[in-house]
Amino acid sequence: MSVIRTSYSWHSYCFDVVRLTPCEKKMATSITSVSNSMTTVMLDSILQSNTSDIATLSSDDLKALSTSQIQSLTTAQLALIQPDSIPGLTTAQIAALSTGSIAALSTDQVCQLTTTQLTGLKTTALQEIKPSQLLAMKTSQISGLQQTQISNLTTQQISNLTLEQVAALTNPQIISLTSIQIVALTTSQYQAMTATQLASLTTPQLASIQIDDMTALAANNSQVQALSSGQIAALSTQQVSTLFALSSLGLTGNQVASISTMAINALTDTQLNQLSTDQIKALTTGQMAALTSTQLNVLNSDNFK
Repeated sequence: MSVIRTSYSWHSYCFDVVRLTPCEKKMATSITSVSNSMTTVMLDSILQSNTSDIATLSSDDLKALSTSQIQSLTTAQLALIQPDSIPGLTTAQIAALSTGSIAALSTDQVCQLTTTQLTGLKTTALQEIKPSQLLAMKTSQISGLQQTQISNLTTQQISNLTLEQVAALTNPQIISLTSIQIVALTTSQYQAMTATQLASLTTPQLASIQIDDMTALAANNSQVQALSSGQIAALSTQQVSTLFALSSLGLTGNQVASISTMAINALTDTQLNQLSTDQIKALTTGQMAALTSTQLNVLNSDNFK
């Protein structure tokens, strides 16, 4: 090995340039290869055991494992991996995990899964996530899921999302919810939704909201007022009736004017009497024409002044 001492005037430092001969370069490469082989042998040895040695694997150690080695891990071995080492798994390794692996992870391990790792989960693996694991997941992990992943969550998983997780869902994720998932949402989850989330609900999704859930929304004027005129127009007569029964005073003039004539005609005398002057003035000629003579008679005449 030859050392050429060359002085460089750069920030007042001097550097020694070391040049390896071809023979020395070959030797260095061989040493590196042997070192990597020894590491592989050591990792294989650790994986072949069910001892706590697996707990010593670092993030870098896990990353060095082949997909076949990852796939061969038993659920018992996976459970031994330290949570802090979990981020070391690549998306290819995550995809290679055998069936049941995700469900076998502890809540501490699940919490360490990165957004990149989670978005790399196949549908079958994603659906393995248990309610207890979901409860432990951070809101950023849930909001980081792809739309297709959200729509593939089971109804049990959907109904077990925490209120904080529901409120953290992005608008595109809300739109991706299927009609079956909309039905699976609990009343408390609907109450946790933000105004922007409710405003993003599609017509088919709104049609799937159960009356009990609509009742919960009707109790919150800010949530009701978040619905667009188009969304109000898409509500069924029963859904509109629920809104009027509990929250008619919260409806804006534009929302009242967008209610279908069929839904207007289905309102009870009591519900019509709850309308404010501004709401009655917002009724369109078509809506007024849909009212029966009995309905018109029960309207407070003062409201027309």
